[in-house]
Amino acid sequence: MAFPIQRIAFERARNDLALEIRLRLLPPDQGGRHQPISDGDRPHWKLGNTWLGRPTDNEGAIFLAGQATLTPGAEGPALLVPLI
Repeated sequence: MAFPIQRIAFERARNDLALEIRLRLLPPDQGGRHQPISDGDRPHWKLGNTWLGRPTDNEGAIFLAGQATLTPGAEGPALLVPLI
């Protein structure tokens, strides 16, 4: 982890609702992002939920396992902690 505070958050998240995931970022030429994500980022997710017939976004913190950033086109293990 990049910073001690994120390591503490990662350890705490393991005891809360969290999903161990393999995160793959599409490269820009395939419609993916242009900038890397960082450990502790809180991106919006589309999980297929709807509210009153409209798609909703979900937010969740990402804790990368063993690296500080994940670049477009790369993949790696991570922990997704839904913010509810």
